[in-house]
Amino acid sequence: CTLRAMLTCIFINSSFEDNSAGLYAGALYNSKTSIIMVIKSKFVKNIAGDRGGGFFIYNTDKSIISGSYFQGNQATEGGAIRVREIISFQIFFCNFFQNIGLDQGGGVNIEYSEITIKTQIEISNCIFKANTAIQKGSALNIELVEHFALFKSLISASLNQKNMGSSV
Repeated sequence: CTLRAMLTCIFINSSFEDNSAGLYAGALYNSKTSIIMVIKSKFVKNIAGDRGGGFFIYNTDKSIISGSYFQGNQATEGGAIRVREIISFQIFFCNFFQNIGLDQGGGVNIEYSEITIKTQIEISNCIFKANTAIQKGSALNIELVEHFALFKSLISASLNQKNMGSSV
């Protein structure tokens, strides 16, 4: 599913299972949308050849993911979710299990091309369990972000083969 240049997009109680893409976003790709919300949705066994096994969010103003479940997704960067160039990104009450980032960010990979004071990243009340990355950040890989907050979340049983931040 590709979303591009929209004002607002909302997914509630949606399921994305057993999807694949050769390059970006095994299940859901979002670019240049003002606001995207994913609520109580499920991403299971989605595969992308490069970025965002379950979900790839790019160049978006605001994204909120709440009450959603990510399991068994895989990509080179961001097994479950890959985020790039976004102003506000919030994840609440989500579960990330057994996602694989072949290079980085088994659970979530957030990266910018340069640091900007506009970026606000918040993750709270989430569970990251048994996510894997070969290079760095098996649960979370976060780079070039000005403001990042992680609250009341559990990260456990993460595996990183190169030992560069097995959790975050």
